[in-house]
Amino acid sequence: MKFKKQITAALFVAIGYSPIAMADPDHTAGHAHEMTHEANQSDVAKTLRSYATALQANDMKTVESFVAKNGTEFTIFEGKGANIGWADYRDNHLAPELSNPDFKITKYEFTNISETVSSDWASATFAINMDYTYKGEDKTANRRGTAILKRIEGKWILTHLHTS
Repeated sequence: MKFKKQITAALFVAIGYSPIAMADPDHTAGHAHEMTHEANQSDVAKTLRSYATALQANDMKTVESFVAKNGTEFTIFEGKGANIGWADYRDNHLAPELSNPDFKITKYEFTNISETVSSDWASATFAINMDYTYKGEDKTANRRGTAILKRIEGKWILTHLHTS
């Protein structure tokens, strides 16, 4: 039931406020929502960037501090895969990937963050820029992501990620 509430809230944020932004005469398709200076970043953008930085550093404790940890509160869809719950993602995807001796992330960052905030819910889209080494070969990947966050006790927490 919690998962259905999260998806409903996310759809409200993502869909419900899109017409408002489009109706604004000052809003254009090329309008940049990302704040370029660290000091001016929103708390949502800071949370997303901090999550990415912790992943790059392979700092599982810090990564965990940015996600909803209980039961199925956190979901992630990555490519064709899905993990329901932080423990599922951590134990069956993230930890094995990050502990693989053939795989090393050298850069993992979220850029071009565009967000919508409504009360204690936020949605964001972003670019993912990743450099990594796999079996001794340097590689680069540029992807896209969508996040849903909930403000809990004044802190933004990731409840859903979709990366592709």
